[in-house]
Amino acid sequence: MKTQVLNVQGAIGDIKALPALVKRGDKVGRLAAGGVLTKRAKTRAPSRTGRLRAKGIGVSVSAGSNQDEVNVGTNRIGRFMELGTRRMAAKPFLRPSISAGTGEMESAYVKAASNVIERGTK
Repeated sequence: MKTQVLNVQGAIGDIKALPALVKRGDKVGRLAAGGVLTKRAKTRAPSRTGRLRAKGIGVSVSAGSNQDEVNVGTNRIGRFMELGTRRMAAKPFLRPSISAGTGEMESAYVKAASNVIERGTK
């Protein structure tokens, strides 16, 4: 019969560190998914001058009151293009990007989050 010695203190430390690791993985995963959405939206954005594609779409992760949030936003021009005005018809590019890229965003999230968690547990 073999005797196995377990490092109980090390295991307890690893377990205590896991929630922070999962939270970091979630944040990195959300950024990765937001990056995919940003890339898709930039390719779909109307480009009369190119300003909207160049600097008008961005992603950020912020800590909200209840949960972390990922914001994919646009500047004023993008908002008017997406929603239209009373004198201009809407030319949506964000909403179709979300609809078409859901699977790609999910896989980017899973890949990035699992990489962070795997690296942290080794």
